[in-house]
Amino acid sequence: MNFAGALDHFTIAQGPYTLFYEGDSEHKNTEILDRVQRMAGALERLGVKPGDRVAMVLPTSARHIVAMWGAMRAGAIAVPLDFSLAGEEIAAIRRDCRPAVIVTDARYLAKTRGGADDAPAAATPVVDATPGATGPLAMDTLLAEAPDRHAPAARSGDDVAAILYTSGSTGAPKGVMLSHENLLAKGAPGDYRRGVPPTPATVETTPIRMLLFLPISHSFGFIMLQMVCRTPLAAVLQERFQLEETVGLIERFRPALVPAVPTVFNYLLNAPEAAGRDLSSVLFWISGGAALPLSTYDRWLERFGRGILQGYGLTEASASVSANLDPSGGKRGSIGRPAPGVKVRVVGEHGQTLPPNEPGELLISGDGVMAGYYNKPELTRQVLKDGWLHTGDVARIDEEGYIFIVDRIKDLIIRGGMNVYPREVEEAVLKDPGVGEAAVIGVPDEMYGEEIVAFVTPRGDLRPTPDGVRAEAEQHVARYKTPREVIVLASLPRNELGKVMKKELKRRYLLGEFRGR
Repeated sequence: MNFAGALDHFTIAQGPYTLFYEGDSEHKNTEILDRVQRMAGALERLGVKPGDRVAMVLPTSARHIVAMWGAMRAGAIAVPLDFSLAGEEIAAIRRDCRPAVIVTDARYLAKTRGGADDAPAAATPVVDATPGATGPLAMDTLLAEAPDRHAPAARSGDDVAAILYTSGSTGAPKGVMLSHENLLAKGAPGDYRRGVPPTPATVETTPIRMLLFLPISHSFGFIMLQMVCRTPLAAVLQERFQLEETVGLIERFRPALVPAVPTVFNYLLNAPEAAGRDLSSVLFWISGGAALPLSTYDRWLERFGRGILQGYGLTEASASVSANLDPSGGKRGSIGRPAPGVKVRVVGEHGQTLPPNEPGELLISGDGVMAGYYNKPELTRQVLKDGWLHTGDVARIDEEGYIFIVDRIKDLIIRGGMNVYPREVEEAVLKDPGVGEAAVIGVPDEMYGEEIVAFVTPRGDLRPTPDGVRAEAEQHVARYKTPREVIVLASLPRNELGKVMKKELKRRYLLGEFRGR
């Protein structure tokens, strides 16, 4: 049961077609299959054995995909890393997972090689995936010299296929082990179309095109990518989201499906460069990776007449847990019902299942739940209990089974003994017409234990004021939930996926960087 074998079966079943569009190049599925087979053989020649780790430090690209699928085909464990990581961060992950081979290109070679503070790490072969590179470890050379056929290595469903390192927003990055069974369960055809199937009358191209600029190193992008080798999808690849280029790709390739994080939707709503551009081909805008503010959803629906399909997932559950796939919006603010094969519960402090609409920790069970954290058995035991994954997210489930995320447990602010969920305060702050984005944190306070601080950015040419933001928030939440302090910033710090880094905001606040603002 090797996940990489799915590409063989689907290529045979569908026949040749363009699987990836990349710049001015097109890559047929048959071509990609041939390169994946050769990559598996090339890795074996470099000494890679089943169970070894193969790391990739590359942006979203066909070469990254070939290296990743080739590693899995050889029975190795693919470890896609965020190419924007610093050298020290890459070195820490290398020390943790000990890759047998690393694949990168000239742009990231120096920081990928850096930090190798012992002989085995220093001796790790580094494959140069730079287009046109030459030499014995150049990817083009290895593929040209590799055998042209390589059957998928025999693997069981429980064998690990990939390790995805979390962003570390709640601590040091953790390697999430996903098995071949996890990927086969989550790459199921039609997941994204359940309830709203495209028809020839609504989709302009066959196979359906998806614009993919999400990083493959993140579970959202990783799982969306895995769908293309089991589903009639063609991916238009973009190394990273860049507003003008992204809009141009939508107009040129007419994708029907665009997965993105909430930040992207805010850019498309607010940036003058996006005004008046033709985005009409996109039938399915899918939001994931972070909570979508209700104000963003409402503005999008008003402007484009089509809702954003909201999903929920986490790396530890192979990304996809639930989706609200009604294009008219379904239940506003809901992340939908559980996906097929996924079970969910909301539990209280003592593990008891809570009644409908009562908030508690969200627990998940199903074939997509991870095998565990790499090299962290104790941490694995803390989150995997009795067959249930403890997500650390506070949620409620209504009488019809729709899930509503309230907040992260670790983000909870306790002010004067009262629980305050930052997301609720953020939604209130975003009611101010001058606020484009908001992030709320708790900071130590002698009187109340914790106090509430809101960071906001301007919306377009409008300029919010701290007093105005507080006054607006008081109209929507209790006084004890109103931010004591509002700090206006030009932008919020984000990780590679676009998530706001609240830990960074808190660190900088406690260092006094925002005094006097």
